Amino acid sequence: MNEPRWVEKGRKPSPVPRRLENAPSRDTLPPGEGVASPASALSDDNSGGAAKRGLGRLATQELLALLILVAGLPYLNSLWNGFVQDDNHQILNNPYLRSFSHLREIFATNVWSYVGAQGTTNYYRPLMTLGYLLCYQILGPLAYGFHLANVVLNAGVVCLVFLVTECGFHNRTLGFLTAIIFALHPIHSESVDWVAAVTDVQLTFFYLLAFWFFLRLVPSSGRGAGVSRTVAEASGSRNGAGKACPEESERMPARQPAGSPRYIVITGLRAGAVQLGMALSFALALLAKEPAATLPFLATSYEHFLRDDRAQTTWGQKLSRYLALWMVDIAYLLFRIRILGGLAPVLQLPQISRREAFYSSFALVAQYAWKLLWPVNLCGFYSFHKSLALSDPRVIAGLLVLGVSLGAFAYFWTRQRLICFGLLWFFLNLAPVLNARWLGANVFAERYLYLPSLGFCWIAAWGGRRLWTTLAERPAARKFYAAGLAIVAILCVVRIVTRNRIWRDDPTFYRSTLAAQPDAIALRINLGAAYWNLGSPDLAEAEWREALRRAPNHWLILNNLGLVAARKKRYDEAIDDFQRSIRLRPSYADSHMNLGRTYAETGDDEKAEAQLRAAVDLAPLYVPARNELAKFYFDAGRFTEAEPQYRSSVSSGGTVQAWNSLGEIYSRWNRWQDAEHAFRLALALDAFDSRPHFGLGAVLEAEGRNNEALREYEAGLQTDPRNPTALEALARLKKLLK
Repeated sequence: MNEPRWVEKGRKPSPVPRRLENAPSRDTLPPGEGVASPASALSDDNSGGAAKRGLGRLATQELLALLILVAGLPYLNSLWNGFVQDDNHQILNNPYLRSFSHLREIFATNVWSYVGAQGTTNYYRPLMTLGYLLCYQILGPLAYGFHLANVVLNAGVVCLVFLVTECGFHNRTLGFLTAIIFALHPIHSESVDWVAAVTDVQLTFFYLLAFWFFLRLVPSSGRGAGVSRTVAEASGSRNGAGKACPEESERMPARQPAGSPRYIVITGLRAGAVQLGMALSFALALLAKEPAATLPFLATSYEHFLRDDRAQTTWGQKLSRYLALWMVDIAYLLFRIRILGGLAPVLQLPQISRREAFYSSFALVAQYAWKLLWPVNLCGFYSFHKSLALSDPRVIAGLLVLGVSLGAFAYFWTRQRLICFGLLWFFLNLAPVLNARWLGANVFAERYLYLPSLGFCWIAAWGGRRLWTTLAERPAARKFYAAGLAIVAILCVVRIVTRNRIWRDDPTFYRSTLAAQPDAIALRINLGAAYWNLGSPDLAEAEWREALRRAPNHWLILNNLGLVAARKKRYDEAIDDFQRSIRLRPSYADSHMNLGRTYAETGDDEKAEAQLRAAVDLAPLYVPARNELAKFYFDAGRFTEAEPQYRSSVSSGGTVQAWNSLGEIYSRWNRWQDAEHAFRLALALDAFDSRPHFGLGAVLEAEGRNNEALREYEAGLQTDPRNPTALEALARLKKLLK
């Protein structure tokens, strides 16, 4: 490596800069100790001349703009995708998004609480639901806006990857390469393409933002914690290439101990603002997803083993930098226990023993490592097969991965601690998703690699850059190397672009995923539901029958097959399917609701009411259950009981059916103003529905507003031109208005 020697301010350079024979390289020995620190070991692009020939010619804002383009362009075609899988429930059927009146429930309950007792889970995601609420209120239930939010957040993460790497390791080239690798790695496509995977993007964004604030904290001349920019290596670059953490208005302290790193210190309110920014960002990361709890461990490790000034700071000064993170972490854990009743109170897969979960964790390590290194056969869902013994080849592979990683950690500890920190980042952030008993059907998921993969990107960027430097004397080899990297980048972009379309809609996603994972029962059930919603009951039944063959006692399959039987008027079969589903999962409100509807169709009103009430009791905010019970009362002429049910329904999420029925009830009671209000709200939801037009026309006619009534009847007749009641009213009004 032919690098210009760094020049410390206040020292005179040698007349002829040269490398001493057998002298250690800058990548292995920093000034002052025998262990390479990130700042000194990776600073060859931060000296003035080198910076001007490379990325130093570009301002930070220009580099960030370039990174935004690299991060955003491959995902442009994802903006035309629709809602897929959980998106339909968590956005379109989520009453918490209809208004800001549910903020308490968003922050004080789990992510599925709005579906009632059946929504018991370990997942606490208030930031996700809050983000959905804001998107819904601003853009409405349009998938475009939610996908745009994911793409923008991902671009923000890529920018933070650059800033954190530059600030933590004082190397602009390393930061830029790491950000490029992160932006173009296909393993991240699920996190960006799937709206419901925004939790991992939110987590990583605020996790990195908190870490960036942490990196800016340094001691201030014996007075606690301040904020600084480390003046690493040479400071001759005018465009900021040598700045680790750029600061606009800074002053050098008057004197510092000889041999210590030089800092430009800001204290007082600005230092407090950085501490506050760190704590708030970390709190938001925790509210996005619980794996954020690992940040204090990483910050503590960085502070004691990697930061440049670790030899000059006291334990108290070190503690002052990361203490706030530990305090926020502890507060979050206590709050989580209070909200959920425990850190992870629900065993999502109780059929897996602790021993099996332990063995499976090694198999998962191997699977994640391989998927990160070879992101070719990507899939939106992976069937999980537990490991039963240490002799399982997947377990052995995981042990080998851990063994190699530990060996690399030990080897590079005295040579390049960036590698060690990258390994620590990867495994520590992967650890929370290795316990299969805590996770749901998606024990292994590509999106779980979004945050941990940064450790891999650091190592890959360092290795790629080191190889480039090694080839300095071989220009032909460098050209082949550059061409190879360009081809890999193009292939990654192509893979991302082509994969984006898998999330176009439910049928496309489920068919594509089942082609790769045919034994994924949950996806086969969902594909049947997609066909059912598209009006293809025969295709739906075929998928559910196949799913039942693979899982004979699955409560959801039985419920869905009950719908098929009820549609075909095979009521005894439908009732049997619904009852079996309820015995297997008593808390599932849909089975009670569907059984109640079937009893009503067979004329057994007493049993129908009991089951419909049970559904509402299990899920008070579940709009379909409320509407079904209200309809039962309405059809029976029990309007005083139907009205409060419809009112509860529209408070959770107004539907055309509910507002229409309320309008008709109020019309029967001659409450014309309330009836008009209800019908107009129904029309706001669906202007082409003839029923609210006719209802509103009748209300306006009753109030003597004949011209307005005439217009409403005419509007309704455009979609229902043969309605006899409307035609009669239209003729009557025209006669009166002559």
